[in-house]
Amino acid sequence: MPRLIHQRPTATCAPNRRCPVHDQLNDKVIDWDNPAWALTWRGRRDHEPGVIEWDGLLLDGWEPLPAH
Repeated sequence: MPRLIHQRPTATCAPNRRCPVHDQLNDKVIDWDNPAWALTWRGRRDHEPGVIEWDGLLLDGWEPLPAH
């Protein structure tokens, strides 16, 4: 399973910052890096506690990128 090691709740994710997010539905990690996605983030819905439904995905966590 490709869960993130230091996974944080999706509700705390800043949609305008690049980061890996975990899609529970497909059990895969997605690189959140498309600026257009931040614009559509408002359309998200709470699916269950800790899980956000967005654009056909179930996002259940994210991980900050390491500092350069």
